[in-house]
Amino acid sequence: MAEFVYPVPADLEAIDVSDYPTHPVEHFYLPARFKPFVKSIILPDGIIKARWARIAERILADYAGEEELIVVVLMNGGYKFFEDLK
Repeated sequence: MAEFVYPVPADLEAIDVSDYPTHPVEHFYLPARFKPFVKSIILPDGIIKARWARIAERILADYAGEEELIVVVLMNGGYKFFEDLK
């Protein structure tokens, strides 16, 4: 396969992504045509925290007025997500 080189504009400021955590491609849905070109997924921490905040706000709104909420986490690794959601 020939290597594709993307033309980078001269005024483009580079971002160092070496400190961002990477996630395995298998944890995401990717169209088959992109899979050969993607080694890992980078999600900046702020995106994840913002999504957790939106989910927490939605849960609080949906169950407003409830005295007690019992949550059962069923998915593998879900406890990590739930701990950050609290």
